[in-house]
Amino acid sequence: MRFGIDESDLIFDPIAQPIAYAPESDAVTLDAVSLISKKLGAATILGISNVSYGLQNREAANAAFLRRALQCGLTAAIADPCSEAIRKLFA
Repeated sequence: MRFGIDESDLIFDPIAQPIAYAPESDAVTLDAVSLISKKLGAATILGISNVSYGLQNREAANAAFLRRALQCGLTAAIADPCSEAIRKLFA
């Protein structure tokens, strides 16, 4: 424990950037989630809708990205709870 914070209390946010402006950014973010999860054993969080900014079908893009992020070890997400596509991931 350093600075009075237990390592198990840390949550890392590798930042999801819009793929409309940086097409490779989703892969970079997913790699970061995977590395943080596997190498550090730490929790991760992402703002899912960041990845779809500037795209036409944001709901589908968000759901697809969330599915991939969960497969990479994502432990928490900031996502639209009203999105049917996202709710279907957990049905």
